[in-house]
Parts: sequence; C-alpha cells; structure tokens
Amino acid sequence: MAKKQSAGTETKTGFLCKVLNKNPDLDHRQVNRLWTRRGHAGQISNALFYQVRAKLGIKTEWVWVKEGEPVAPESEPLEATQQATTTDPLVEAAQNHLIHILALYKLFEEKRPVMLFDLQSQKIYAYPYKEFKANLNERSQAILEMQYQEAMTENKIVVFVRDNESQRFTSMTFDYE
Repeated sequence: MAKKQSAGTETKTGFLCKVLNKNPDLDHRQVNRLWTRRGHAGQISNALFYQVRAKLGIKTEWVWVKEGEPVAPESEPLEATQQATTTDPLVEAAQNHLIHILALYKLFEEKRPVMLFDLQSQKIYAYPYKEFKANLNERSQAILEMQYQEAMTENKIVVFVRDNESQRFTSMTFDYE
C-alpha cells in the first residue's frame, strides 16, 4: 500500500512531471540541481528521470557531449572502413573515450545500438542499427552487417568514429563487458 503524502510534500515523480512539462529540454543533472534548490533531500535517479520522460512522450537524440569542447558542424556520412590496428588515430580516439561510449551504450543496451563518436564535436551518439545502416553506402552496409553480427554473438559493441577534418569514417568493435 502506498504511503499517503502530506499536502505540502512533493513527490519526485510529481516534481519531474511539473518541470519537464515546463521545459522538456532539461537534462538529468539540471533537474537534480532544481530539486536541490527547491530544498528537497537526496537525488532523483537516472532511471526515474528517463521513465517519467518516456511517460510524457519526450524523445531525445542521445548524445554524450564532453563539456567545454566547441561544437563543430556535422558533415555527410563518409564511406566506412574497417580498422584492425590500434595505431590508427581514430581507433585510439575511440579507445580514449571508451568509458563514455560504454556508459551511453549501457543506457540503450536492450536496443543494441550502433555507436558513433564524432571526433571534432567530441559527441557520442547511439543509433538504432537499422536506421544507421540505411544511411550508409552499400560497401559500408556490408561491413556494418558483418561487424554487428560478430558483436551480437561475442558480446561486443560496434563503434564508428567520424573525423570530418581528415574525411575519414571508420568502424571497429569493442568488448562490452
């Protein structure tokens, strides 16, 4: 049986509904700052935040943005190349950001997304496999299909790195666990 709330007590769910209806662009951290400023104890969990957003029908493009970095305009997708060497600067860039890539992947783990790291903007994106594949050329689709099947059977993730300056678009797989 649910506890009765006193007339002046605001629930986390009620608070989330109120602030997200006013401004659906607020992120989890911003909502927690508002929660604290209003004198509430504790934090609103990540799970509750996204559950309420989903119930309100708020959709988001999932991006991990490294704070303090300038945002560069995105270019058209380039042809993907498969890389096996760790001396490749794009592979090294993905390895250097792997903890963040895995953190974003974990949010959508059940959907098994394809990850994209944009080198210039330092943003990480999680895309549904079919949608991502549809935006690639035929050769890149074949590479992705092969890597994605390997990733699904071997508990790995597929990561693309886009470098607009060098006009390169490279894919690779990493262990998920």
